Amino acid sequence: MKKFKVIIEFSSGRTKEFTIESTTEAELISSITRNERWYIMKNGYVINLENVIGFSVSEVK
Repeated sequence: MKKFKVIIEFSSGRTKEFTIESTTEAELISSITRNERWYIMKNGYVINLENVIGFSVSEVK
């Protein structure tokens, strides 16, 4: 598993940064965009994607 840094920008102007483990970057992006809500079990967050205006994913080395 690789570690990825995900930065999410909300419509309110607030940002949130997470470090997530996934096998590939494409799999992580797919899991974010698949549903209306994105669940981060490890951190206990549920992010409503209706309030998200953008996100970026980069591999942590």
